[in-house]
Amino acid sequence: MSLLSAFRKKPDGDNPKAKTPGALGGHYSVFALKGELDETRLEEIQAQLAPLLADKSAQALILDCSQMSYLNSRVIGYIVSLHTHLSREGRRLILAHAQEAVMDVFQLVGLATIIPYFATVEEAVSQ
Repeated sequence: MSLLSAFRKKPDGDNPKAKTPGALGGHYSVFALKGELDETRLEEIQAQLAPLLADKSAQALILDCSQMSYLNSRVIGYIVSLHTHLSREGRRLILAHAQEAVMDVFQLVGLATIIPYFATVEEAVSQ
């Protein structure tokens, strides 16, 4: 079973220069994190995200957390490093649709105050 599923979206068909007023400009990517995520799966996460992070056309990376049931401190650290990496490139990391237990962890460690969080992926895209 795949740890991540991903898709990329252009706001206006195949026109990479199109902008949607009031929404994420340019391209964005959405990645669904699935299951229990800890250090045993961190290398797999990094490998699956590496080529997608190399694609500089995506101005935002939205992590869909709706299917993630657990994450530990190593995964939290990786999410923070993703945020730092993307910020330095002028891109954004956004968290979306976390289950209650995962959201509790995000709030407890302050992740939701550092990285934008939205209740749904659709909200994150239309922000």
